[in-house]
Amino acid sequence: MIESIVAIFILAAVIEGIIAYVIPSNNAEMPREWIKYVSAVLSIAICIAYKADILATLGVLSPLPYVGEIITGLIVGRGSNFLNDFYGKIKNPMPAVVIEK
Repeated sequence: MIESIVAIFILAAVIEGIIAYVIPSNNAEMPREWIKYVSAVLSIAICIAYKADILATLGVLSPLPYVGEIITGLIVGRGSNFLNDFYGKIKNPMPAVVIEK
């Protein structure tokens, strides 16, 4: 399980690197909102190609093909910081709040 999650983090770092290399942050010709779409499409394609599925790694399986890989691609496309926050929330979920009357 840890190996799969580490591999997904590596994919996120690679995709961030590719996006930073192909679309430099000082590129005024491309509107900033397009970068997230390019990142999402690239991430989904790479996650499907490598069969990267963070939900299946965590035991959440989908009966439909590619759903987990597409969701993983969208998560990876948001970047490694978002992926780190996502994993932290899954690993340490918030405790239930008990309200006493």
